[in-house]
Amino acid sequence: MVTVFNTGFWLFFFMMGLVATIDCIDDFGAEVSMRLLRRVISPAIQVAVYVLAIILILKTLRLMGTTYTWTANALRIGSLLYVSTRMDDERVHAGMLMCVFITYYPYWQFNLVSMAGLVLALAVLQLMNHYRKWIRAHLQRLISVTVAASVLFWQVTRVAYGYDFATTLGVTAIFLAIMGTTNLYDRLMAYRRSRHRQLKRSNNHDELTDARSLALFKKDFHTYQNMMHAEHKNLHLAIIDIDHFKHINDTYGHLVGNEVLKRFVRDIDAYLVAMPYYTNVYRTGGEEFSVLMYDLTDSEAKAAMDAYAVRLRRLLVTKINPNLRITLSIGITKIAADDEPLSQFMERADNNLYGAKRSGRNHVVQAN
Repeated sequence: MVTVFNTGFWLFFFMMGLVATIDCIDDFGAEVSMRLLRRVISPAIQVAVYVLAIILILKTLRLMGTTYTWTANALRIGSLLYVSTRMDDERVHAGMLMCVFITYYPYWQFNLVSMAGLVLALAVLQLMNHYRKWIRAHLQRLISVTVAASVLFWQVTRVAYGYDFATTLGVTAIFLAIMGTTNLYDRLMAYRRSRHRQLKRSNNHDELTDARSLALFKKDFHTYQNMMHAEHKNLHLAIIDIDHFKHINDTYGHLVGNEVLKRFVRDIDAYLVAMPYYTNVYRTGGEEFSVLMYDLTDSEAKAAMDAYAVRLRRLLVTKINPNLRITLSIGITKIAADDEPLSQFMERADNNLYGAKRSGRNHVVQAN
């Protein structure tokens, strides 16, 4: 009984830490590897290295006599089971399992029964990894598969290490309870990440049109300024106003007006995504939008907006009102220096926008 509770105690805290660590690797691993090594290493490879490091440390502790075999095996099996449904690269997972096979002690005794059982257990893990999306789609399914794989692993371990049946049964029971708790904790963490992403998106995007928000516009402007300082590139701002938008609302109603805004944002976003330079559209007013364009010449920036203005005139806004077309007035300017305040930058673009309106609307005016 002491063995069972001792194993359960260490396994519980280890698995909670494992979930949190793998979450951190998934979220920040690629960014950290880029900063430290100047190259992107996939989270799957980082997780594989992390799990193999755990297994090697456990073997070292066993050789030093500081860790019970029950505890070492529980931590090892728990790691492999959990990672099998989390790792999103089958080849990396298979490579990790091949390394795991080598680290298992029974292999060096050339015990054919133990080796055959181990190969079967590792094959089950690879199968779980292959069907990970299907398994994780439902919690009940995930728990059922985990239970079956856990029982298999502990029976293989019992044979390989000569454990008695009663103790193995007790350890397996507490192992299953903790793995169930681990899966619930994993779901809770996934839900928390999802809610965080939703809140972050709602803060950074306009609720009606899904365009990037004014707050994100200000943040991105400073990001571009830093890039300009390092790379000595140009930054252009285009302020766009939908012509006669009040007339559209008054004539067709606010629902159609909202559809005009949403349709426009979807169309210009699709247009900008295809461009071979950094650019984004933001909603900075009611029917006013701003576009930041990085690393373009003056003529390229104007050509990009001219081409879009022509494209938009052919856009079918709503099927209910097929004759409704929208045009734009656009003011473009280039940032004067990488330390120029945003307010001054926007004021010049805004003056050019009003110049386009004074010219009869449906114009693009550029001046620096």
